[in-house]
Amino acid sequence: MNTTVTADRQCGLKLSLTYRETAEALGVCERAVWQLVRDGQLPALRIGRSVRIPLAAIHDFIEVNTGRP
Repeated sequence: MNTTVTADRQCGLKLSLTYRETAEALGVCERAVWQLVRDGQLPALRIGRSVRIPLAAIHDFIEVNTGRP
């Protein structure tokens, strides 16, 4: 296992967010996040029945859509 991932988990840092957490972070409703994922604008990881949006994808989405990091 990657030591960075292990260290992040031990520190309690999240590498991905749920639809609800992503919606709260972006200041939109969960439905808006669902549509962004469905339309391919926001990549998501599907693990069984769970869906997680990587933090890096959220940062990239913000940067692309606002022109700011």
